[in-house]
Amino acid sequence: KKLTDDDVEAVLVCTNAVDNLKKLKLTGCVSITGRGLDPLRGSVALQQIDLSLVKQHEIPDIDPEPLISFRAVIPILDSIIDTPGSSLKHLQLPKKWRQIMKRLVEIKGRRWQQPRCEIAPSPGAILHSFRERYNQFLDSRPFNCSGCIRQEECDGTGSHEDWIDVTNGSPFEPYGIQRLTCYSCLENFCHYCDEDIRSSLCG
Repeated sequence: KKLTDDDVEAVLVCTNAVDNLKKLKLTGCVSITGRGLDPLRGSVALQQIDLSLVKQHEIPDIDPEPLISFRAVIPILDSIIDTPGSSLKHLQLPKKWRQIMKRLVEIKGRRWQQPRCEIAPSPGAILHSFRERYNQFLDSRPFNCSGCIRQEECDGTGSHEDWIDVTNGSPFEPYGIQRLTCYSCLENFCHYCDEDIRSSLCG
């Protein structure tokens, strides 16, 4: 909790993380704004970025509210998905950001779209705009379902769903969480594959 942005930046620079780091998990780093992640701009090594600030399966309710700022981090994420050869497969957003997106959809409706010319977009609009760019980034790759390839009982062949969805969410699919990619093994699974199939394949 005492780590600062300067601390994170120093570690990333010292380890040449932009070329070497494959998985970034900021568990417990509630005091950073995210500007310390700047050395990761344009990384083609990163495969997973977890900004939830909590451990896997841990309830992401953090009090007081963490300082992580989408204004500091979104430009860095954009630089990663815009770089040819990017390896990014999985992105976990902070609950703080997901709640901002959810509130906008609740107010504007699920069919809301960001105006093309918006002088001062709202926080929700900025986050939704990035969500769309990230979905398009993943859509640009071939979708190969590991369950369908390896399991005869799985008859799914792919998916046309959003990777990060804007449905109302549920205990099983929380709002704004990336779907179709296993958090642990980073393999893709279509919505036809149930949890048993995923668990048997990724362990």
